Amino acid sequence: LEKTEQLAEQAPENKDVLQQLGRLYALTKQPAEAIDVYKQYVELYPADITKQFALIGLLIENRRTEEAQPYVTPLLKKHPKNGLLNQYQGLIDSTLGRFESAQRHLEKAIQSGQSGPAARLVAGFSAYQLQDFAAASQHLSMVASTLPDNHPGLRMLADSLLRQGE
Repeated sequence: LEKTEQLAEQAPENKDVLQQLGRLYALTKQPAEAIDVYKQYVELYPADITKQFALIGLLIENRRTEEAQPYVTPLLKKHPKNGLLNQYQGLIDSTLGRFESAQRHLEKAIQSGQSGPAARLVAGFSAYQLQDFAAASQHLSMVASTLPDNHPGLRMLADSLLRQGE
């Protein structure tokens, strides 16, 4: 890491050095530094979509969703059916309180194979916020067994089921 940082000082726009430095920061659990390096890299090499996805993933994992939005929007316009991009947009929308948009994007993500626990949980949360209790219980029941006993998702699931008469 130290040697790569030295190389980055000598050649701050070197593609390989920036890639390596970003990876090393991510591996050594220094997400803020990794994000800074990936932002610099994406600014210098905007055609590298793989690194844009890496940057978006890091930003979302570190709850910096508003910073991820400017990277997601243009990619989603070019690739509107991409499951991962729709998942990212759904997560961003949910954190911003745009639950209809969140649910729409997360449904697209789930239909295209991005049906992991995060997508299901946030889709269920968004549906619950919209009082779509059938959709909320559908999504939340898919992840209920993986949630800890006191998780709010379980309370939303129980409330959704009760409101449907179950």
